[in-house]
Amino acid sequence: MTIFFSPDPIGFYDSVLNTDIPNNAVEVSVEKHAELINGQADGKIISIENGQPVLIDRPAPSKDELIAEANLKKTTLLSTATLIINPLSDAIELDIASTEEVATLKAWKVYRVLLTRIDTSTAPDIEWPIQPDA
Repeated sequence: MTIFFSPDPIGFYDSVLNTDIPNNAVEVSVEKHAELINGQADGKIISIENGQPVLIDRPAPSKDELIAEANLKKTTLLSTATLIINPLSDAIELDIASTEEVATLKAWKVYRVLLTRIDTSTAPDIEWPIQPDA
């Protein structure tokens, strides 16, 4: 078995499994292949240097990527808060809530309001509110 790496289309090709190996593919040893795969598992990315595959550090996320991550986190946290708030609100509305449920509801509502005030454009410098105990 021989392993090849192609930068375009990017990927590894096994001579036993692939009959259509790209013309620009270069042969890599089994050891190099394992090193590259393990490097990816450790968060590195495979790049090309002098026609050969090499591991490089993942570039820092862009401001837009950081904002998108913050927006996703904010949406997820708001959804979680709402899932907890809804049944507590129901208990209060039905006049069957315990004193503890009333206090828990208030804490989660405060948390949810604080989340809505988060300006994700300041990512990654966001101070996230602390989630109440469920």
